[in-house]
Amino acid sequence: MSHRGAEVVSAADYYLEAGTSQEFVFTGGQTGHNADGKLVLSFDELDPSVRHELSTGFLLVDAPERRVLPQAWQALQNLEDSLRKQGSSLVQVAHLRVFLRDPQHYRGVVRVLRHVFGENLPSATVLGATAPGVDPRVDVLLDAIALHGDRRPDHRTVDPLGRLTAPFPNATVAGSLVFTTPVGGVDPATGLAVGSFEQLSAPDAANGRANCPDPWSEAAVAEHIALWRNVRTVLEGVGSDFGQLVRQCGWLGQSLQDYAPTAHIRKHIMSEQNRSAMSAFPMSWLPDPHAAVMFGVIAVSESGRATGGERHNPPAPHGVGPYYVPATRARDVIFPAGEVPINTELPKHIDGFDDLDVALKPRLSGRIVEEIDNTSQTHFIYNKIGETLAAHGASLADVVHQTVYLRQPYKLPAVERVATLFFGPTLPATTVVPIVGTSPFAEASVEIEVTAVSPRSGKA
Repeated sequence: MSHRGAEVVSAADYYLEAGTSQEFVFTGGQTGHNADGKLVLSFDELDPSVRHELSTGFLLVDAPERRVLPQAWQALQNLEDSLRKQGSSLVQVAHLRVFLRDPQHYRGVVRVLRHVFGENLPSATVLGATAPGVDPRVDVLLDAIALHGDRRPDHRTVDPLGRLTAPFPNATVAGSLVFTTPVGGVDPATGLAVGSFEQLSAPDAANGRANCPDPWSEAAVAEHIALWRNVRTVLEGVGSDFGQLVRQCGWLGQSLQDYAPTAHIRKHIMSEQNRSAMSAFPMSWLPDPHAAVMFGVIAVSESGRATGGERHNPPAPHGVGPYYVPATRARDVIFPAGEVPINTELPKHIDGFDDLDVALKPRLSGRIVEEIDNTSQTHFIYNKIGETLAAHGASLADVVHQTVYLRQPYKLPAVERVATLFFGPTLPATTVVPIVGTSPFAEASVEIEVTAVSPRSGKA
């Protein structure tokens, strides 16, 4: 049974708006395009009452925000409409992701979010995202995970970590899951990055010294240990724990090559009991200027464990890294790791169809045009995701949402064409996120992360 049922915007739009599980709605990405498909570019295109509420009236203050404020408002109206069709609403949002083209827009978008959500802001990931091929007029992109039915989320802040994620809560407890706002390896007391082992507890410092690859990596390793200390504190503060992680998403203000030293310590932070699915991406900027890396997680809540929603992992680690696994399942939701075009058995980057197994190669007789790198890369990734889902008794037909991370967004049509070979003519709810990089292989230009619903469980 497929769980991808949701309304399609129009006959010409082949993406579903949203997908659902027993508890949640997973929406596709929303931009500031109105119902007529026109991108909102000024306050004049909004209702006069909205225009008055969002505009301060001071030209010098509003000038940098003249597009992003109305676009953020329109994107949220689109999100609300999509949620309503699935029996949900903005007040039921458990986690919001907001991707901004320009860091100067952060303050203005937070203004709009506060206006819409009031004091009940959900946990949120707000990041800089831009790359070649992005429409320079689009200032904001967002999506959400929300509860549906009569369920309501509980937004919580854990003392003394509130300053690390303000104005957003540290976490939102929503049914069987906890969603956290990303945090970095900073000291909650000062807000500054932890840069040495002396700033850690004695056990953490000993762990860092024993597993630091070289002296000049101390700052990166210490910051990473502090990061996961903060994540652990948040989870314990809302009734979950470090052993209940189901997905980790890392956002990097550095290259993956600079991030590599932390891989050594992650093997000792992530034991076999708390490894989960993971993705990590270099972004154009992070909201915390003191953090080189920030992580947000999804974990099973206290309520989830009490009602039989414990997480389930396959026995083997992911081929790319020993500190995470190919997928984690919690209740009926399967969270696979983000997949990159790397044959981990060799290891080798997928450079073209010649690198695919014979069984995976499409028929290429008669081809006379140059192959686009994303085509073979995407083909490999979807096949890999399909294998991972099969290990959990599911398939690509059970995908309710996908995030396509692209270094070169103008190559999206090639990804879409390959996707239809796996999903058919209607693709699941999708968010396309421009990123700076996607794997230690510089040639990799795409990473795909999906969320699926186990076909063994019916929807509520």
